[in-house]
Amino acid sequence: MDDINSVIEYQQADDFLQMSTPLDVFRYPSLRLTTILQGIVSISTYLMYYGPLLIVASIGFDAYSSNVILNTADILTYYPLMLMIDKIHRKKGCVILFGSATIISIIMIFLTKPDDC
Repeated sequence: MDDINSVIEYQQADDFLQMSTPLDVFRYPSLRLTTILQGIVSISTYLMYYGPLLIVASIGFDAYSSNVILNTADILTYYPLMLMIDKIHRKKGCVILFGSATIISIIMIFLTKPDDC
C-alpha cells in the first residue's frame, strides 16, 4: 500500500510533468510487474496474429491470398463483435475468446502441407 501512496504523491507533485519519463513504469515494483506482463501479452498477441502469415508458404498459400483471408476474417468478426460487446460481460467474453484461441491454436499444430503442393 505504501508503494501506491508514493505513486499518488509523486503524481500530485507540482513538477510531475517535468520529472516524469518513460522509465517511470519501471521505477516501482507494482508498475514494473504490470509493464512486463503487458509486454508479454502484447508480444504473444502479435505472434498469434501474424504467425500464420509467416508460415503460409509452408501450408501451400501465398502471402497475398493469406492476407486477403485474414483481412476478410477481421472485417466479418469486427461488426458482430461491436454489437455483442455490450451484451457479454468482460470475464465471460475473455473466457470465450481465450478458449476459442486455444482450440484454434491446437488445430493449427496439426496442419500439414499436402503432398501435391
